[in-house]
Amino acid sequence: MKKNKIFPAILEKEFLEIEKKIKKIKKNFNSVQIDICDGEFVPSKTFASSKRKDSFLKIKKVTKNLNLELDMMVKKPEKWLTLVKLSNAARVVFHKKTVRDFSEIFLFSKNEKINVGLGVHLDDKNSEILKILQENNFKFIQIMGIKKVGYSGEKLSEDVYKKIKFFRKNFPKLEITIDGGVKEENYLKLIKAGASKVGANSMIFKDKTKKLLI
Repeated sequence: MKKNKIFPAILEKEFLEIEKKIKKIKKNFNSVQIDICDGEFVPSKTFASSKRKDSFLKIKKVTKNLNLELDMMVKKPEKWLTLVKLSNAARVVFHKKTVRDFSEIFLFSKNEKINVGLGVHLDDKNSEILKILQENNFKFIQIMGIKKVGYSGEKLSEDVYKKIKFFRKNFPKLEITIDGGVKEENYLKLIKAGASKVGANSMIFKDKTKKLLI
């Protein structure tokens, strides 16, 4: 699989674990996604969930020379925008379920030149997402491949394929990424269904899949 079709996705509670994973992938990938979970929007908490400025500065430092994407699985993400800026992220995912009015986020995106993606969950109604995409200039969408969002190692839901095909049909040129449940046995099928890229955690970082890092 070409590297431009896969990106490492990191969900960790401790900075040391993030640092270890970054060191492992930085020679083979030029981008990485780091999940920020606040324990409210999703039950799990990750590093930087306390909203400390120094946490985001650490993320900035460890991802130097990488294109950083933050997956903001947090309530009221507009209150996290200053912290996102500190991280020097190139791309940010904001989830449909967390935002009522995207105007502030898009103003931030324009001012800081950060590409914004829409996080789409399997139970989000396609018609509602369609309307949001028609009204806002999202650079990409991220479809969650699992039902229990905010946890690593969850099984991919078969429902994701219908979701991919629907949005690929309606937006032929839109970048569609998949996050959650991506494994060796399904990532090619996800691409064939219409996904542009897939994010992987355990598939990349487990020893048995070192061939993906070659």
